[in-house]
Amino acid sequence: EEVKVAALDSKVCDKRASFPVASPVWRLSDGIAAAQPFASAWGAPYGDQTITLQPGQTMSIEVEASDLAIAYLDTPESGVLHATIDGKEKLAQACNLPFTDSDGKQHFLENRRGIRDLGFARHTVRLHSTGAPVKLLSLYTYDSRP
Repeated sequence: EEVKVAALDSKVCDKRASFPVASPVWRLSDGIAAAQPFASAWGAPYGDQTITLQPGQTMSIEVEASDLAIAYLDTPESGVLHATIDGKEKLAQACNLPFTDSDGKQHFLENRRGIRDLGFARHTVRLHSTGAPVKLLSLYTYDSRP
């Protein structure tokens, strides 16, 4: 019927970088299987490869940024994705939650969660899962300084 706009995000950040999970800059704990090809079927395409992070495994990276976004896949079997930035947990995101469209249909899709206002610096980002595996696509970094 009539569309009502609830929010509009038009922020442009020229200083954005992407670190796909297959990038050699990631430090992976022992036992993490190699990245697998991934094709976007429903949602925004945040990467073309995925790594499955089992509980007890970690991925880490050092990046310069003021803000971050972690891209992952929602699946019915997924656990909780945890992001620790500079030794402090900043995110605990359940990755088994479907998106419900306007027709009431549920979809599991690629998703992204932001971590904002870190202050511009070189940050150590550590990712791990609890409860069940989590499939990761990439990390985006932003320098939002004027």
